[in-house]
Amino acid sequence: MARLTDKTLASTTAITPTTLIYIVTTGDTSQNSAGSGYKAELQQLVSIFGGTSGGSGTSGINGTSGINGTSGINGTSGINGTSGINGTSGINGTSGINGTSGIDGTSGTSGTSGINGTSGTSGIDGTSGINGTSGIDGTSGISGTSGTSGIDGTSGSSGVNGTYTGGTISGETNFTGGLSANTVSISGVTVNPKQTIALFFGHDSTSPADTQTYFIGNAINLAATTSGSDGSRVILPKTGNIVRVDICQNVGGTVQTGVTEYSTFTINNTTQSTQSTITTTYIYTASTGNIAYDLVSPLQVTVEDKVEIRWTTPAWVINPTSIRQQMNVYLEY
Repeated sequence: MARLTDKTLASTTAITPTTLIYIVTTGDTSQNSAGSGYKAELQQLVSIFGGTSGGSGTSGINGTSGINGTSGINGTSGINGTSGINGTSGINGTSGINGTSGIDGTSGTSGTSGINGTSGTSGIDGTSGINGTSGIDGTSGISGTSGTSGIDGTSGSSGVNGTYTGGTISGETNFTGGLSANTVSISGVTVNPKQTIALFFGHDSTSPADTQTYFIGNAINLAATTSGSDGSRVILPKTGNIVRVDICQNVGGTVQTGVTEYSTFTINNTTQSTQSTITTTYIYTASTGNIAYDLVSPLQVTVEDKVEIRWTTPAWVINPTSIRQQMNVYLEY
């Protein structure tokens, strides 16, 4: 058995962080006036010898990498010289007996990519090469580079979109022969339908004189007068055409009997000094009447034009009395 005074060197396998050593603390006289003896583990001495990470020098008790010197007792990387007894990376030469990366040469005996060429011109979709076997191996076999995407042509143009409702279409509906090879007929279709506004004109009870022109606007609480005024004219909200006028009359007094004396109505655009005839055949032979007239020549108007109706009376034999009239004027735009 070894004694404390033996000088036999311990084997490296016997030296571990928990290996015990004997220490004497001279400042501790609890056991003897010369000092006290204790056992200690090597890892308890880390803080005395430096090292920041366990029992390994600059990494432990090992000096620069342990007790082993620069990388251990082994010299530069151990007793083995530069990287061991094996020479530069072992007896194997540069990376082993195998030469540069083994007997395999530079990446094997392989050729350069096979027999496939560049996959044709995409064929009528080609077949992407004969596909080879990717080896002895060739650089990627006999496969080629996948053609140029076939003979697919280009996607035509979108055509002209239209909107169709109602009616019938005769002839080839697929137009495969071009438009000139087909006959198309459309019926029952309304294109850009017009909008219509109704404007109201009228006057209170009036007993008209012979061969006079009366001006009718929207002052329905006043009798018709023989002079026009902006105070009763109607200002138009849209640009368009006046196409129709409805006349509703009520005769509170005398009506004509046995005579055909006609009143004339025209609609006048006082802003543009234009007019259109509504009717020249209006007769007051009943106490009430309601007649609609489509203008033969629609009156063109512009937004904010001022409009009135002119009523021209005949030379009556029997003058009607106490007449009230209302007119609906239809503006189409």
